[in-house]
Amino acid sequence: MRSADRSTTSDASVASVTRPLPAARQRHVGLPPPQLNFATFNVRSLRHKVDATRDLLLDQRRPIDIICLTETWHEDPDDVPIRRLRADGFQVLERARPTAATKVTDTINFINHGGVAIVAPTRVKITKLTPKFELQTFELLCARISSCGASCIVAVVYRPGSDDKTEAFYGELARLLSSFVSPFFITGDLNVRFDRSSEPPTVRVNDILSSYCATQHVDVPTHRLGGSLDVVITDDDCTPTCVHVDDPGLSDHWLVRWLFNLRLSSEPVYEEHERRVWYNFNLEVFQDSLSSSCLCDTASFTGQFDVNGLADMYNSTMEKLLDVHAPRRKVTCRVRRRTDPCKWSRDR
Repeated sequence: MRSADRSTTSDASVASVTRPLPAARQRHVGLPPPQLNFATFNVRSLRHKVDATRDLLLDQRRPIDIICLTETWHEDPDDVPIRRLRADGFQVLERARPTAATKVTDTINFINHGGVAIVAPTRVKITKLTPKFELQTFELLCARISSCGASCIVAVVYRPGSDDKTEAFYGELARLLSSFVSPFFITGDLNVRFDRSSEPPTVRVNDILSSYCATQHVDVPTHRLGGSLDVVITDDDCTPTCVHVDDPGLSDHWLVRWLFNLRLSSEPVYEEHERRVWYNFNLEVFQDSLSSSCLCDTASFTGQFDVNGLADMYNSTMEKLLDVHAPRRKVTCRVRRRTDPCKWSRDR
């Protein structure tokens, strides 16, 4: 079942508001949107790879403007590898994996597996964003990337391969997708085998992406032992170009590079629409309710129903079930103009 988050309903109430463009940004109006070179890399401990990471960012032959790191294994914002990158003149946004209060961390053998970070030179502005919800099934770091009056949203994710792919994971992934406006991308290591398109977890994740008009663009192995585990997910209207995977010899994962267009700022217009809430939708509970409805009761199908009557019964029953399992609510949405290069998803 596809999400209605991206569609426009004819009966939605509309209240448009125009917000003026800040004067500081008007100098960029009329310029083409800037392109930045992005990369994502599961570094598997940044501690002894700071110099190599810096060299990747400074390589003039294959420049990287922003690198998104997973499995940094750092413990806090003042950890040595984070401070070294900042001392080299880079901006670093980071989120260490939270540790339980009962865990012993002051021993030489302690390793804080996980951790995500974004590293960029000072010519690019990166601003940390705080999601309005807490995730339990994967680690997340969100930021706004800005350059020359244009911007995009990046979400760096890491889900341990040892964790099961549960309903909670699928629900949180859907909620994350529903919270973005275009252009955005989700990158990092989801530990989902996108190279095995027929596996149930991959089918489920691809269905969620499709329901939010999003696509995963890495179609080659990103791990030494095979498997497309590291992802670049974007809105269908803002796809990356020049997606390449290569092995820098620093980890069991490979480096993924791509070129991405930022979006130029413009005067936004907002509308109020009515949407169904899908991110808490429980398919199994819905199936149970459907099995108990008149649609699955053969006694309901009598000879007095013609085709139109059966269609009306189906539509009314499904509408009542969806009102229970995916109720409607009003949301404020940013409207896409005809001149906009990318469409906006619906703000929550």
